[in-house]
Amino acid sequence: MKQFLLIIIGCLAYSQFWGQCPQRIPKDQVTEDLVYLYETLESAHYDLYANCPKTTFDISLERILAELPDSLSLLEVFQIFQPFVAQAQMGHCTLEFPFAYCYGPFIQNGGKLFPMTVQVEGDRMWVRQHYDSLAPLPTGTEILEIQGQPIPEFLEPVYDYLAGETPLLKTTMLDLATLPRILWILGITPDSFALKIKQPDGVISEVKVNTINAGEFEGFMAQEAPIFSQDRDFRMYDQVAYLKPGPFTNRDSGADPDGGLSKDEAEFTSFLDTAFTQMREEGAHTLIVDLRNNPGGTNTISDHLIAYLADVPFRFCSRFSVKTSAVTKAIWEDIHDDDLAQLRSDILSHEDGVIFDSNIPWVHPRDDSTHFDGDLYFLVNRYTYSQGTVVAAMAQDFGIGKVVGEPTADTPTTYGAIHQFKLPNTQISVNYPKALVIRPNGNENHIGIQPDEEMPDNFWTPEDELLEGLLKKIDH
Repeated sequence: MKQFLLIIIGCLAYSQFWGQCPQRIPKDQVTEDLVYLYETLESAHYDLYANCPKTTFDISLERILAELPDSLSLLEVFQIFQPFVAQAQMGHCTLEFPFAYCYGPFIQNGGKLFPMTVQVEGDRMWVRQHYDSLAPLPTGTEILEIQGQPIPEFLEPVYDYLAGETPLLKTTMLDLATLPRILWILGITPDSFALKIKQPDGVISEVKVNTINAGEFEGFMAQEAPIFSQDRDFRMYDQVAYLKPGPFTNRDSGADPDGGLSKDEAEFTSFLDTAFTQMREEGAHTLIVDLRNNPGGTNTISDHLIAYLADVPFRFCSRFSVKTSAVTKAIWEDIHDDDLAQLRSDILSHEDGVIFDSNIPWVHPRDDSTHFDGDLYFLVNRYTYSQGTVVAAMAQDFGIGKVVGEPTADTPTTYGAIHQFKLPNTQISVNYPKALVIRPNGNENHIGIQPDEEMPDNFWTPEDELLEGLLKKIDH
């Protein structure tokens, strides 16, 4: 349904791309691309001005065109275009990050990066990992200032580059891309950074930290556990079952996880069949479904899980409203799938600019012995994304189970179902949402899942306090 993951995967898969950035791009070609970008977004986006008025975009366009130099590098074009697009304040309206075409040469040329990953909570920042073998700052050290700027001030230009409806969503995008890589995009790559820090013991001091070789940084990152989990897991704690469904995609099919085009769902359904059969055989009275760090996928996969749990017919949204356009039609001309035949017909037959509601069928729950009738809990956190967020919304909206954890950054009501077009000269890819998706209960507010019971994860310990705390609560 959504494509947050495709954006992030494109950001982080830098190692696949080692081509050089093109020669500098003339001003007239940059101007042509910017005008094309704005006009295409205006025509194809479901509602470009929902969160930012047209006058703001127009003023930004005039200012940028007046200040363009005679030529720009591809990275410099991105540095101008991305904040322009991010004004829309939508996670699904963004340029594809420039790692694919500029990061490899930066690494090869010995480029340096900010030497640590960080944890941001609101206006505060802490060290997660400082990659300095001689004098590393301890994990949990609070960073009060960077280059003489208080953290809120330092993060302002960073957040200008991150597309998202809320500060929390932008923060999770920063976590996924990492601060060192984002600072590279902004062109902030000095030899060292001056920091004001507060040690875990409360002592405040000023320190200078040296930058790290970008290739070395990527080597360290390759050893870190990824934020998004790809694992499926099932286990029993006596008569309490724990199910981690993993991505709502078939990992063996190689299908687009957000396109809904895979008909091969055997891997996921086989996993579910085995798990729910064991639950029945071992007399499980409670099931915990773990959606934390879930990257999402498509409802055609997640509906199989909900069918084991729901007591009434269900569907992943109450409304799926689509805007058609020449750009969207060109994409759908090449989509041939029986399950999407009606949507394709509607998109191609309506006039450009028309908004229509697509029919979302109801799905019936299973009526066999594997249907689970016990107590249900769904675990969520800020990294519950895309269809993971939708599954949590369905749990609440259809009374399936109780949602526990922290509010999600991603939202079940969203401008989504995104597509992509390329700018004619720079060939930069631009993502845009063609649809408005409303959560099952009809709530049109673009806010994350609010848990029925808030129990935040602890970032600073290896233990799973949330799961352990819930198991103790169930046991009592």
